[in-house]
Amino acid sequence: MKVFSILPVLLLWQVGSTWSIKPPRLNVTEELIVGPQDEFFSLRCEGTAKMHWSWTADFTEEDIDVVKISYENHPHSDYTYVSTLTVTKPQSIDTGFYFCAYEGVRDYKANLERADHTYIYVFDGSQGLVNHDFTNKRVTTADELIIGCRTTLPNITVELFKNDEEVTGDTRLSFDPKIGFTYKNLELQDSGMYECRSQYNDSLSTLVSVVIRKFKTVSLHAFSFFFARRNSTLWLCKN
Repeated sequence: MKVFSILPVLLLWQVGSTWSIKPPRLNVTEELIVGPQDEFFSLRCEGTAKMHWSWTADFTEEDIDVVKISYENHPHSDYTYVSTLTVTKPQSIDTGFYFCAYEGVRDYKANLERADHTYIYVFDGSQGLVNHDFTNKRVTTADELIIGCRTTLPNITVELFKNDEEVTGDTRLSFDPKIGFTYKNLELQDSGMYECRSQYNDSLSTLVSVVIRKFKTVSLHAFSFFFARRNSTLWLCKN
């Protein structure tokens, strides 16, 4: 009686299945700028497995008047699954990252084998900043402070004021239009009211409270007890 092992066959099938999964790909690989004349924008994503969308803009899939997602199946193509996301009547708050990913992906930016992303700026012709909501932040001296004055175009000029005095030139500051201002090496005196002002005369205010970072301390009594026991043990070993 002959016995045939199916283990090599299963291993080959698993390897083949792994190789057949290609990273999803968007039709927009660079940043996209949507202007006031654009009534909508669309992103098309292709993949070899089922996909889903995610974004940092302020809308959900339930907002059917704003976003529409369609799915197609192309069985004879190298990329079997195709999905299109369409945003109608785009506004400044739709500025942000857009992700296309396979099922189970959590870190959309890091997992390049199972996710793809792009960034879209939406400029309505009048607003330089994406958000204008007042925020309140509490950070420690060990943290980085992010003041989220993201812009609706990559080249908009933004100035930062603290208690009505400009601090844009502070060497501890850096600016990214996709993030805003990042403040490093914080000190207690960095507390105050911050305001981002764009060249379009709109602004974003953030009240910041900086506190000293607290470190966990070890009980002196417990340390003394440990030290005494350790010395005692050493003394016994010597005798």
